[in-house]
Parts: sequence; structure tokens; C-alpha cells
Amino acid sequence: MTDPTPLGERLDSEVRLDSWANDSYLSLGGSPDETRLHYTYNESFGDSEYDEVTATGYHRLHLPEASASSTFRVSTVPVRVDVATGEARFRVTEPSTTEPKISVMPGEHFGDGVSFEFLAPSAGDTYLLYSTTKGTQRDSVLAGETVSLADDDSKEILHIRKSASTESESSGSGFFGSGGGSVTDVANDYVPAMPVLNPGLVAALVLVIVAGAVAYTERRTSSTRSKPVYERPLVLLALVVAGFVGILLISPESITGPVKSALDTALPLASVLGVMLAVGGLGYWWYTRRQTRIAEAKAPENVFRIGGDDK
Repeated sequence: MTDPTPLGERLDSEVRLDSWANDSYLSLGGSPDETRLHYTYNESFGDSEYDEVTATGYHRLHLPEASASSTFRVSTVPVRVDVATGEARFRVTEPSTTEPKISVMPGEHFGDGVSFEFLAPSAGDTYLLYSTTKGTQRDSVLAGETVSLADDDSKEILHIRKSASTESESSGSGFFGSGGGSVTDVANDYVPAMPVLNPGLVAALVLVIVAGAVAYTERRTSSTRSKPVYERPLVLLALVVAGFVGILLISPESITGPVKSALDTALPLASVLGVMLAVGGLGYWWYTRRQTRIAEAKAPENVFRIGGDDK
């Protein structure tokens, strides 16, 4: 990964292949965007990638013309596909996040049912699944939070669009043929990729942060160890940090959304408050640590008497 995507943002990374074979592919299982359709652009090889999706849940990105040392950028469109049986192949020919075009081809068996879930509709609008290859409408539905459109894996180019769209439809034939063109840039619209990490990994990270704070305080002097765990400042700070990190990695928009909205209206004030909170937190931690050391110095565990007597 030569240019990774920042946490919480829509996938847009640059990749270099150190080794590659004719039958190689990128397995997308376990990634935050594993169920979305992927596409590449700025490739050093031919524009021929496609997603293979199976009914059993496998999702693979194939790069037929890639080789060792090839480079490309990879991104997604807000479309999930569910294949009822067998497998099907999909290629994003127009990577719009509002009205994408997708080329479809069957796997070993023709006629497998496919559901296309569009994740970024305008609520209240009617969306169509239109075949630019056949010039016919495959399905339509009134948009809610998402849009689910049904078809099969017939070899054609499908366009997810609003019913009121005036965009002229171009016809095409053959798999990954004309009608979409070459993908040369990322779609402009922003669609966050959620979550950033697998929830199990996030839970493990939270536990590591808290356990690390407890272990550190246990290694400190006896006066620190004598305090209950829930009264130790460093443990309390670790709980706050772990909770913040957990929420940020599971659902970044729950934090970044309100923060962005607030910053848009009060950026100077938010910046000052952020700095004050950071400085205040560090100051509180330093003060409690200093007080602990002073208390330890005033009450030493061992007393030595030099010279004199007990009178």
C-alpha cells in the first residue's frame, strides 16, 4: 500500500503489486468495504478489472492484465451486490456515487438472481435499474435509506439512476464493452466507509489500552497500587481514550460528522477548546503524578537513624 486511505474516509488507496500471477486476485473479505463494488483507475496496466461475487459470500477483485510491479488506485461505489446462487462478475464502468453504471456477466451458470443495493439515494425519489444494453427498465423502487433493485446476471450494462434523469442512454453489447468507457478518475461524491476496522479487532484494541494502563499502575509504587483500580487517574484516562478510539473506529461518522458540522460554524472556538482540553488533560495527569510522588516522599517506607540515641 503506497498511499493508504485515511481512517473513516471513502476508500481511495494506491497499491503496488510486488508479485502477481495470471490466476491471482485480491480477496476483499474482512475489509470495511468488502460488500461494495470496487474499481481501479490510474492503472499501469490495461483497464480490465472486475469483481467476482459468489452466493457463499466471497468477493474477489480480479486484475487480468496486471503483473509484478504494477501500480493502480482502488476505490468503491456505494453499491452492494447479493448473488442468489452461483457467482457473477461485475465491473464499474462509470464510478458515480449518485448514478453509477455497472457491467454484468454471469459465472458458470446463466440466470442467477442478483440484488443491487444502492446505499446513497435521495430519499423520496424513484430509482430505476435500467439496461443500457437492451434499452429496457429492469426494476424500479421508491427510495428510503437505501434502494434495493433486482435483476439477474444477464450479460449487459446496468445504470442505477433516478427516474427523472434526462441523461441519454448509450447502448452497448458484450461484457465490459462500450457504454461505460474507461474509468480515469474517482467519483467526486463522498461516501464514508464503515466501519474502519472489524469490531472484534476494535474490542481487542480497547482491552489492550485499558489492560496496559492497569498493568502500568500496578508496577508503580505501593501507594499507587493501594488505590482501587477505578480511582487511578491513568486508568480513568485510559478508559476515556479507549472509548473514544472504539467509537471512532466502529463508526467514525458519529464523531466526525458532529465535529465537522461544529467546526464549519465555529472553527476558531472549537480549535481553542480542543487545545485547552488537551493541555488541561496533560496538566491534570502531571499534577496527580506529582502529588503522588510528594506523598511518597513524605511517608517513606524505611526509616534510618544516624548517630545520637533515643533520649
